[in-house]
Amino acid sequence: MGQNVDPKKMLTVNGSVLVVDNAKEEVSTGGIVLPDNAEGDRMICGTVLSRSPFLLEDGRWMDPPFKTNDKVIYSMHGGAGNTWVDQLDTRTYRLLKWNEVLAVVDAQ
Repeated sequence: MGQNVDPKKMLTVNGSVLVVDNAKEEVSTGGIVLPDNAEGDRMICGTVLSRSPFLLEDGRWMDPPFKTNDKVIYSMHGGAGNTWVDQLDTRTYRLLKWNEVLAVVDAQ
């Protein structure tokens, strides 16, 4: 992603969803802090920043079943190739397709 792109100002189109990974710090029972990549294939919780309608086969447009600011679950491989870390806030942003979202955790 370009260096001057502000993810908070992006407008998604054609069923795309912009999410930011929620910070996760896991501590083992022995008190060891586990890095994010310590697990295998895992799910990630993130917050929806922007979403757009998607096109149905019959030509109608439909909104995704979640809203901006909802907390959602998606695979760590979601948005493959469309993931970047903001240089200022060091948060990971992902541009997903609406159907890569697996669940809504906390609907606003």
